Amino acid sequence: MSFNFRLKNKNVTCAPMYNSQNPDEIYGYLCNPQQGSMEGFQNTTYTCPEGWNQVAEDSQNGLCRTGCDTFNYGPKYGGYPTNRRPAQTRCVDLRNGSDQSGAWKNRSNTWPPSAQAQVVAPPSNTYDNGVTYKEGDQVSFNGSLYRLNRFIGAAGYAPSNKPQNWDNLTNPALNYKDGQPYSNDILYDAGNTVTLNGTTYKLKEFIGGAGYAPLANPNWVSLNPNYDNGVTYKEGDQVTFNGSLYRLNRFIGAAGYAPSNKPQNWDNLSNPALNYKDGQPYSNDILYDAGNTVTLNGTGYRLKEFIGGAGYAPLANPNWVSLNPVVVPAPPSNYDNGVTYKEGDQVKFNGSLYRLNRFIGAAGYAPSNKPQNWDNLSNPALNYKDGQPYSNDILYDAGNTVTLNGTGYRLKEFIGGAGYAPLANPNWISLNPVGPPIPTSVTVYQHCDKAGWAKSLIGARVFKAGTDFPSDASYIFVPPGFRATIYTGDQTGRSKVINQNEAFVFCDEGSWANDNIRSIVVTSV
Repeated sequence: MSFNFRLKNKNVTCAPMYNSQNPDEIYGYLCNPQQGSMEGFQNTTYTCPEGWNQVAEDSQNGLCRTGCDTFNYGPKYGGYPTNRRPAQTRCVDLRNGSDQSGAWKNRSNTWPPSAQAQVVAPPSNTYDNGVTYKEGDQVSFNGSLYRLNRFIGAAGYAPSNKPQNWDNLTNPALNYKDGQPYSNDILYDAGNTVTLNGTTYKLKEFIGGAGYAPLANPNWVSLNPNYDNGVTYKEGDQVTFNGSLYRLNRFIGAAGYAPSNKPQNWDNLSNPALNYKDGQPYSNDILYDAGNTVTLNGTGYRLKEFIGGAGYAPLANPNWVSLNPVVVPAPPSNYDNGVTYKEGDQVKFNGSLYRLNRFIGAAGYAPSNKPQNWDNLSNPALNYKDGQPYSNDILYDAGNTVTLNGTGYRLKEFIGGAGYAPLANPNWISLNPVGPPIPTSVTVYQHCDKAGWAKSLIGARVFKAGTDFPSDASYIFVPPGFRATIYTGDQTGRSKVINQNEAFVFCDEGSWANDNIRSIVVTSV
């Protein structure tokens, strides 16, 4: 419930005021003129509207009154609407909520905020550089509405060059704030602060014009001067040091503590990522505080007490306490076949150091017969790898793979002992069953890798070099059902027996066998 009317060319909005004891009783109306101006309400030269009498004893406030029973209020009179208070003969002063008889001195706080009077008409005047505006005046400037928040006293001070004196009503977020970057367009006042190239400055005295930048004018005082080693700084002080801006985060109590030797006390405002952090590598340049932590050579240290100087490194000063002291384990003992070792145990075996990589659960499993469970720390290149040639000495686990005579095999189930070779035990499964058939006769090859010529020695008898096979043989394979004996002479000289399902590389025996075999005796088994 509100209405508008005009008073002395001002837009006025009125809203009801309610009795705090009886919310249904309207005891008056609150009328506000255009925001920022009380002209016509606080003007001793103002003449009351028709039907109203000037209150002589209160002329300083420009109050008017009338008989409540006879006055016809409304916009045509250009006056205040009124409502008579019961048992009172005077009307309520609708400007401040008190009645003119002095019975009510305090303004009611109970009338709804939603009914507060508001200015409804925007100013029609555009900023004029030749006008001396007074506080509260509103102007349009570059598409925005501004209000002068402080009397300047002269013309020519626009929202662009004196933004600190004008409130942007259209976009308050754009209002001037101290500490913003310096601008050559602004006429700064004494006490204004700006930033320039990372440094904050405050203006001591009004200069009288724009374009007088810090450093170029002595009226600008740096709020964060260059660090001075002779100054005892207090918490919050800002300084420039080596091109960066720092702020003291904790009072030190003496001079000489720079961001370089006491970085834990200075915050780097230019590059916070460079701020001191505990746990960083030790530096001889820093005066560490009690409780600071550092790392050195992979070990963490904490300082028990302030030392009083820089360059006192861990190990060289007892005030540094290791956060991860080195535990020196007992030297490993020789492998004992009667001990059940646990994972991680280390032993010496045949001149090498081994570590158990997986718990076995019983004694008697040495690096020689269970190499897949022991890591050779002395020579890791010798560690067990799946797919290596089958060995009669190893107790293979389910899933282990081996090669034998060019064929790969995988063990289905743990056999429980060594010496159970593929083909002789069904737990071994061939990984490449499809391929060339296993020869049914003894075969000799020219080279140690089976390259070159190949010759089959069919049957069980004596075979001679130069007649039954060339004299430069270097490899022999004996299939199941046969045994072969090689000689360097005609069944004389140095010899070697090759059993069924075995291959023999002459190169492995040195010069006596390679290219020197002169006879081979093949027998059935």
